[in-house]
Amino acid sequence: MIENVQSATDEALAAEIARAPGDRLCTELFRRYSKKIYLWSFGYTHEVEEALDLSQEIFAMIFRNIRGFSERSRFSTWAYQVTRNHCLGELSKRRVRWRDRLLSFEDGAGAEALETEVFSRVDAIDDLERMLDAAREYMSMDEIEAFVLHYREGLTVNEIAKIVGCENVTGARTLIRDGRRKFGRLVEEKASEMSRSEHLDLEALEKYLLGKLEERAAEAARRHIEKCALCDLELKRLQRFAGVDSDDDLARTAEWIYARRKLENAFSEKVAPSAAGNALARRIRFSRASNAARWIVPAAVMAAGVFMIAYFSKREESRVSEPARRVVRGALPVRYGIELGDPAGEIHASPTVFKWKSERGDNHYALEIFTPTLARVYRAENIAGSSWTAPDTLGTILKPNVVYLWSVKGFNGLERVEASPNGWFRIARGSAAVQSTP
Repeated sequence: MIENVQSATDEALAAEIARAPGDRLCTELFRRYSKKIYLWSFGYTHEVEEALDLSQEIFAMIFRNIRGFSERSRFSTWAYQVTRNHCLGELSKRRVRWRDRLLSFEDGAGAEALETEVFSRVDAIDDLERMLDAAREYMSMDEIEAFVLHYREGLTVNEIAKIVGCENVTGARTLIRDGRRKFGRLVEEKASEMSRSEHLDLEALEKYLLGKLEERAAEAARRHIEKCALCDLELKRLQRFAGVDSDDDLARTAEWIYARRKLENAFSEKVAPSAAGNALARRIRFSRASNAARWIVPAAVMAAGVFMIAYFSKREESRVSEPARRVVRGALPVRYGIELGDPAGEIHASPTVFKWKSERGDNHYALEIFTPTLARVYRAENIAGSSWTAPDTLGTILKPNVVYLWSVKGFNGLERVEASPNGWFRIARGSAAVQSTP
């Protein structure tokens, strides 16, 4: 039994959950890994809701298969393997949708590196790994790694720069462009001469990374990694997974503050009850039933009184005209008490400040930017005042000559009390700004 879950190691928590799962243990493990797994999933999906779905599926798999975790490796390595395998498995099913989203997600300056026909050529290769093994004779290690991360796994240029270790995205684009050119020539000229090589498994890579291999084994691993781009890439992925939750830029792009609440709610409602096991769920239900029996009789009497009051009240309501009844029974109409200001219409540069006016002067506001198909691009919450200064990352998300809608909602505490109609703007390139509807 672990008394202090906050100070327990990941491995100890996993072993205890495998032996006797409980809400407290599962919640602590979720707390430690929720941001890592969500941000890693977002790197593949490039969209918040799908990344949330993927994260829930991964946590369900982790808790369902946690007895298969071997303490020969760190828990973080095992969690990375589950996360990576599930993302790549889903990539094979959703490749087209994620890839289209990737192409729209990248900024205009990187469009030249994103030749869509290369994706199709890579998909058509039956034994891509064998081709990549032999590619080191014609491509640099960094070129192979950037090529794989972009054309095989669909990561953004910004994320590739962080994994490969480029100083900026321009370096990553150069690697992708050069790798694409060399790989195309390689496929045409040398495909029949290529053979497969062996790779290090994750356990060996982890021990090499932590300096736990014996001297001779460590030297052999080092020589192999120097020659094998795929093993070197796997090592860099492992390092990236360990630190991805400290990437503030990615967290803002992935709307982590918004996603965190939804992921926590989904975990408590869906994943945690399943992880705790059927026996624990039955005990909880029995305990609740026992407690319910203490107040069910007086509650029934009270409910009967409420029903009688409601019945006679409905008789008065039935005299209301049919249109009025529809308003009473339906959702309250939205109050447009917020008037949007800037940005509006066509503008010359990415907006830096969003302004609006509120009739009420609410406690705080939430701002959303989305496409005409209602795919959300950005969300900012808990805004005090009637303006919001956009972060620099927003400029890398918004694309030129694309119409974006935006709206603001006003809140008093947790209650939404007013909203704005949708406004729109478009970053015009090569044309004058015109204040007109699209």
